[in-house]
Amino acid sequence: MPVGTGTDERTRVGVGLCMPFARLDIRGLSGSATLSTMAFRVINDNQRELFRIFDNGQVSVGTQALGAGIKNTDYQFTVFRNNSDAANYHNVFRVEASTGDTPALTELISAGVGNSNVFEVLATGQTRIGAQKIPTTATKHGDNMLSVDGKIVAKEIIVTTNSSLWADYVFKKDYRLKSLSEVKEYIDENGHLPGIPSTEEAVKDGVAVGEIQAKLLEKIEELTLHLIKMENRIRELEAREK
Repeated sequence: MPVGTGTDERTRVGVGLCMPFARLDIRGLSGSATLSTMAFRVINDNQRELFRIFDNGQVSVGTQALGAGIKNTDYQFTVFRNNSDAANYHNVFRVEASTGDTPALTELISAGVGNSNVFEVLATGQTRIGAQKIPTTATKHGDNMLSVDGKIVAKEIIVTTNSSLWADYVFKKDYRLKSLSEVKEYIDENGHLPGIPSTEEAVKDGVAVGEIQAKLLEKIEELTLHLIKMENRIRELEAREK
């Protein structure tokens, strides 16, 4: 284990090499991730490994059995959690911003290729996925917690709502149902149904899934009431003819 002195006259220690360039300079062996090629490790009093660096640059952090291998050798960085005390909560991995940082401007985690980020998590919890940042303003979607530049595939998505937005108010006795002639007049003048965003508004501001579903339900329920009225009217006319 050579001990050298750099130009700053501070001692440098080398392991496996003659000319150390760092305060602690360790030379690996075969460039693999086998137990015999660990370049550096830290263990505790209970003989459990806390930190390991292999010769190929792979790193593992967390308590594990002495001499245990990396469970997936494709990962460059692996974190293990000690679950011996399962009753208590444990962080497997945590990134924390300084209390003096501005949360909306502080990236806790980011990933990408070159200078382009494709994944960002801000200190506010807001998360962005995709190559392009979706434009937002203080009044238009600026409070979003997740923005995705691309397609989302899911087996099921649940959108919560509240009773004031859901359209069953259409069936209440005091609800004013527009006549079909009123609806026609509105369509002729505006080019879309009452209460439904126009094409221009949808393109400019987007469409809130929960809100538009409630609005579409409103139109279905209004149409149902018109059909019921029409059926009653037909029965009255048929009864008169008998």
